[in-house]
Amino acid sequence: MWIASNDQSRQYAGRSLADDCLKKLPRMGLSDEATKRISLIDVIWINQNSPVAAFEVETSTSIYSGLLRMSDLLSVVPALNIQIYIVAPKERQNKVLSELGRPTFRKIGLSEYCRYISNEDLSDLIAKVKGFGGHIQPSVLDTIAIPLEDEEDQESP
Repeated sequence: MWIASNDQSRQYAGRSLADDCLKKLPRMGLSDEATKRISLIDVIWINQNSPVAAFEVETSTSIYSGLLRMSDLLSVVPALNIQIYIVAPKERQNKVLSELGRPTFRKIGLSEYCRYISNEDLSDLIAKVKGFGGHIQPSVLDTIAIPLEDEEDQESP
């Protein structure tokens, strides 16, 4: 895992967020500018020096700025095979999906790659897979991720 370069010194539950994470982001064949932009994404799940999933955690900050960072990722590495997630509390689900549905994000295809995960569902999933170590595949996130197209389905009784 990679923790955003500007968040590595932050603490959670008495530990640094960067504990047990990569100390340097792999270059992935990118320019210095592209690497610098990508290094600000909150969390990147890396497998064999290649990113497989990226997460922007938006508990109280602007969802739009998180989506812009993800947009940068797709722009600098358009052939990247990666899943992108915005993680936010359940009460922000409609806001996340509304922002993701903006025409500018639809036009560049971000809405096809990016999905929403609630903090609560992610915490539950982490508790279920705790102890599996390196045996977890990114596809486990499909069980809790909500794509933009499902927004209407989620609101139906």
